[in-house]
Amino acid sequence: MEMKLRRIIHHLAMTHLVTAHLVMGISLGAAVGSVSAQERRHGISFTDERLFIPDSESFNDGSYLSSGVGLKFGVDKRLTYLSGDYAGAVIAFEEATRTYRYMAEIWVYLARAYFYSESPELAKQTLERAKGMMPDLADRLWNPLIGSLLSEIRQRANQEQIQVDFYSPDQQKILSLFRLYIFLEDTKAAKGVIDTAHQRATEMRERTTMVAGSSQATYIDQAEQWDMLAASLSSEMSLLGEQPPPAPPASVAPEPVPIDAAAEQAAERERLLQLRIDYYHASSSEYEELFDAYLLRGDTRRARILAERARQEAARLGLVASVAATIQDEEEIKQKASTMDSLNKAFDAQLSGQP
Repeated sequence: MEMKLRRIIHHLAMTHLVTAHLVMGISLGAAVGSVSAQERRHGISFTDERLFIPDSESFNDGSYLSSGVGLKFGVDKRLTYLSGDYAGAVIAFEEATRTYRYMAEIWVYLARAYFYSESPELAKQTLERAKGMMPDLADRLWNPLIGSLLSEIRQRANQEQIQVDFYSPDQQKILSLFRLYIFLEDTKAAKGVIDTAHQRATEMRERTTMVAGSSQATYIDQAEQWDMLAASLSSEMSLLGEQPPPAPPASVAPEPVPIDAAAEQAAERERLLQLRIDYYHASSSEYEELFDAYLLRGDTRRARILAERARQEAARLGLVASVAATIQDEEEIKQKASTMDSLNKAFDAQLSGQP
């Protein structure tokens, strides 16, 4: 009885152990399968040049090698695709796909050539065409590559969005970002790009109220260009069956103020004189001309700064005279210093009593 009981207990224990091993094996197998599936989903990078590209079941290896096209393909890849001549690479790979349509590697490089030539839509279409002809590689190659391509485009869109958000974007950047979002089928983000174009147009119109002359005309022109871009993007979105965001209420831009050519010329002359005084050794007559110009338009603040600058120049010339190489040079420099000192005193006299 005791022996029989022991055998029953041993049998139950072994049965439990086997069951435990089976459960553990199934769990480990599922885990390994899950990891492998994850690696298949995320382990393929569209831009990885070292990616192993398997052959399709439809590919005739012997026919491909005996034709000698493999050498031509390798040369094309080295001399065009890898050297940056993506347009040439597209032509070469398109031709190769027509001859050897089941060579998966050629399709991958063709898609990359389109991608690097700023044609992501054609890159995606290339992978989808290859998937249709070689469905046996759908899960192993084409679907992961398409997913990786979309991820690359999303990263690029995020980078360009940062440029738009934190810097002053030009119209080409706005257009590029809009096209990326359309490619990603991100309608909400694409509408945000249109809103940005509208906002830029509004900003340009607001600036026209703060300036006059040629600057005002420039802002009016820029506002019109941003309006046209926003309208173009809205039309493109409508053609895709999506409702674009409404444009903000139109504001009437001020009429351009006639340009005072004489005033602009005088302002430019002041700027040039100030540059010479600040960074070069301007003559006393240039100091006088700029000082008179400042007083004429009532800019006493700048006139006082110029008077102080004349005093500093007189002091500098005095130091230079003390180390002159010859007596003649010393006398000439002292004369210039005396002239600048006299200018400083004359400027101060004219400014006395001025606010």
